[in-house]
Parts: sequence; structure tokens; C-alpha cells
Amino acid sequence: MKLTVRAPATLANLGPGFDCLALAVDLANEFTVDTRAEAGVEIEGEGADELPRDASNLVLHSIAHLAGAVGGSLPEFALRCTNHIPVQRGLGSSASAVVGGLLLGDRLLGAELSPGRLLEVAASLEGHADNVAACLGGGLALAYLSNEGWRAERLEPSPELTPVILVPLAMPVVVLALGTFQFFIQMRLNGTLIGIAIAHGVLGVPFVFLTVRAALSKLDIALV
Repeated sequence: MKLTVRAPATLANLGPGFDCLALAVDLANEFTVDTRAEAGVEIEGEGADELPRDASNLVLHSIAHLAGAVGGSLPEFALRCTNHIPVQRGLGSSASAVVGGLLLGDRLLGAELSPGRLLEVAASLEGHADNVAACLGGGLALAYLSNEGWRAERLEPSPELTPVILVPLAMPVVVLALGTFQFFIQMRLNGTLIGIAIAHGVLGVPFVFLTVRAALSKLDIALV
């Protein structure tokens, strides 16, 4: 059996819709499982040099998580990831991986989960219900937490809307902050005065350097 899923990129936190409003765009990753091929993971495209190929791969992890949730048994399979969504650039690459894995797992297991149940599992795995809601349903999605769990409504965006995606060359600040925080936890520096001093010093030096350099660039050396 060979199955292929295309999971789109998503833009979240639109306008006032922080953590609840997201838009799927015409850029997608493609995930294929083949139960007739030798088990393994192949990755091409974005993140090919940095994404894991073992059980920690997010697509594989999502498939395994669903199997554990529904109590099913998975056949051996080969996974091929063709990635077009830039990694760690705010375009929902992790949501695409989670949704792709869950949809593949649902078919492999014959679970036939409802869209609502898939949304709940995806939100618990990925942590951003808005991204996974848009990735699952397409279009513009409004995600909200009800008494029955995560739910989403699909809205139709104006056909006049044309998204323009600008991918930063530098690492987003939020990624740098999370990485720094994780490092401080491992070094047991979180919540300490010395940890705060080190964080402010290390993260503040580049800004001070740029400011001072800009000011000194206008300095006439002959006056010194």
C-alpha cells in the first residue's frame, strides 16, 4: 500500500487572532508511506540536512502517537518527506509534519477518526491549534477551546487576498529565546540572578555593538 498526503504551510496569529486565527497557503510538504518498501526515512528539500531520520522524526512520531492513542498496530513502511516549507521560519512546518503524520496514520490504521478528533490529537501534539486547524481544513481557520475540546470553524477569505511570504535569513527571535531557555534549564541557570545577568549580557551585546558601531561610523578620526 502506498499513501501520499500534502499538508500546507500556515500563517498564524493573524491580526488580533493570536493563537486562534490561521490561514493555509499554497505551499505544502508532501509525505508518502510505502508498506512494500524497506523501512526507513528519506527527506529531501527544506531541512534535509537537519531533520532527524529516526523515531524522533515528527511525522513518524505523529504516526506512532496515533497508533498508541487508538490502540492499533502499524505495518512496517518507508517514509518519504518532500519538504517545500522552510523550517523554523513561522510557516507551520511542524504543523504540516504533525497533520501529515496523523492523516497517514489514520489511513494505515483504518481508524477513520473524525475531523474534530484529529484536530484534538494534532493540537495536543503540536501545541498550536490554530496552525493545525488551518492545515487540516484549509482556508482561513478560527480555532477555539470548547467544553468538548478543541474545535475549529472554517472561514472563507476574500479572493482578493494574496499572501506574500518573506522568509527571514536570520533565526527568529522566538526560536533563539526558546533555545536559550532550554540551555539555561540544562545548566540549572533558569530563575537565578547569575542566569539573568548572563542572558542580558549575551543577548544584549549584539545590539550594543550595532548601536556603537553606527555612532562611531560618523566619527571623524582626525578629531580624536
